[in-house]
Amino acid sequence: MTKNRAPWLILIALAMGLLLWLDRGARQAGNEGKSRSSNGVVMLSPIDRNPARDAPAARPIHLPDGGLDNPLAELDIESLSATVERPLFAPSRRPAPAPDLTAAAPPPIAPPAPPPPAPPNYTLLGVIKDGGRAVALLRNRDDGRNIRVEAGDVIGTWEIANVRAAAVSLRRADGALHELRLAK
Repeated sequence: MTKNRAPWLILIALAMGLLLWLDRGARQAGNEGKSRSSNGVVMLSPIDRNPARDAPAARPIHLPDGGLDNPLAELDIESLSATVERPLFAPSRRPAPAPDLTAAAPPPIAPPAPPPPAPPNYTLLGVIKDGGRAVALLRNRDDGRNIRVEAGDVIGTWEIANVRAAAVSLRRADGALHELRLAK
């Protein structure tokens, strides 16, 4: 029985909606939008109160030369200062605050340190030890010249710090160390 009840309820609801729609249309056609109050005064219904329809149509002003008159042409630009003082799209309708020019300037940025000198462009060819003396034979990779160096000698910006059996240590003035080893 409950299965048969749902279609009937839908059909009844549709019938009631149709009756209400027809009744409303008949009232509007019969009264033509007018209703009477209890004291007999004719009142307009809210449906008939349309100011756009009741107002006279605005007509553009035609000038003798055939163009249209610009109503803003007579305004002086200085009289429109409120548009600058109260911006239209700013939420507070106030101009943006002026930047504070008295704020402390950021500290100057120190120039970057110069890049460190390149490591020496030498290859260790061999080491000769004779008693307490050690001499290293180096080859300059740029020009192919061979040079002999001992501890304490200076080549370019590098000082020979130590000469050992298979390596030579070089030290720069800033303390940087570099080691040249014999190729195996």
